[in-house]
Amino acid sequence: MATENTTGFKTFTATGTAIAKNVRVKVDASGEISAAGVAEVWIGTTTEDIAADGRGTVRLREQSGTHMMTASAAITNGAELWGTASGKVDDADPGSGAKIGFVALEAATADGDIIECAHAIN
Repeated sequence: MATENTTGFKTFTATGTAIAKNVRVKVDASGEISAAGVAEVWIGTTTEDIAADGRGTVRLREQSGTHMMTASAAITNGAELWGTASGKVDDADPGSGAKIGFVALEAATADGDIIECAHAIN
């Protein structure tokens, strides 16, 4: 039976690979999640570290408010963001040609920095 989620948060099981907090994730045909790659469709960001085969919460992509995301390099405040490997983000196109629809609300100085991001409305 189909259900509807109106909270903007959903619990998923990770694949056999652990997923860090604040990264973009994708869902596979079995309903399990893993870190999204450069040009992969993603459903949201993790709100906690999730162990391999463990369960954890995802803030769904279209949830109102801001999302915390992990930078893959230095990012300029106000820049439109692109998806990069391992579910991270950057303000430069890594070769995917697709922005993710979010803007950095603060600068990142290095790979691994956690930054606040908001939906970009064009």
